Amino acid sequence: MWPDRDAAFANHAHYHLRKTKRQALQIRKSIGPVAPAADDPTSIQSRIP
Repeated sequence: MWPDRDAAFANHAHYHLRKTKRQALQIRKSIGPVAPAADDPTSIQSRIP
């Protein structure tokens, strides 16, 4: 959707995660490599060929 906005959100994810955890997780999964989720096995597996 908005790459710049997604990147900005990823950079401040640690701040917004408390307020909008659900939205943060959805965006983090959508941008994938921009904000790798080490605590999310499904996200890692989805990037493994």
